[in-house]
Amino acid sequence: MVAVELEDPAYAQPGFVNASGNGADRWNTLDYAGLARAHQRGIDLQPQLGDINTDDPDLSGARDSDLKVLSYHGLADDFIFAQGSVDYFTRAAAASGGTDILTEFNRLFLIPGLAHDPTFSRAASIDPTTREATNVNKVPLPQPSTGRDELFTALRNWVEQGQAPSRIDLSSPDGSVTLPLCSYPEKVTYSGSGSSTDAASYACK
Repeated sequence: MVAVELEDPAYAQPGFVNASGNGADRWNTLDYAGLARAHQRGIDLQPQLGDINTDDPDLSGARDSDLKVLSYHGLADDFIFAQGSVDYFTRAAAASGGTDILTEFNRLFLIPGLAHDPTFSRAASIDPTTREATNVNKVPLPQPSTGRDELFTALRNWVEQGQAPSRIDLSSPDGSVTLPLCSYPEKVTYSGSGSSTDAASYACK
């Protein structure tokens, strides 16, 4: 990405090969200010790059087409921080006229324990009993591979039956933990009683 922004292949990793030069890991030489300059250069080049950035908060096209968007971000994402998705949601809400208007067609769910993994098969939280990475079988994540596919089911029910998802309950693969996901900006809140591993002990507030 930095090599594209700076239009110099040497900033790419060694696996990057093209006619004008090869990657030489020069991105390692950039300090924070250098990376910020590269980022700004990438923004300046958007027209030449086909406007590939995906952070335009204007979702009027989706709204006017009566589309439904259900997005998610893992709170334990080890590559891309969830704050970026929260920032985008906030800007999209402002551009749409407020959160209530945005959530009529676009909802964000933040998933505790989920690493940077679209297959939902990797957790990145720490097990307090072992102080090691939590076994993914103990983490309540969406389960598309088992056929449960809670996120897709919620989206389909929204599109086909008009049931906008405000809460999606998940279960860990081994069944030991259940937890709700809440439509942002609501948050999972413990009710003050009941098992901390049971979704019934939580509300979205």
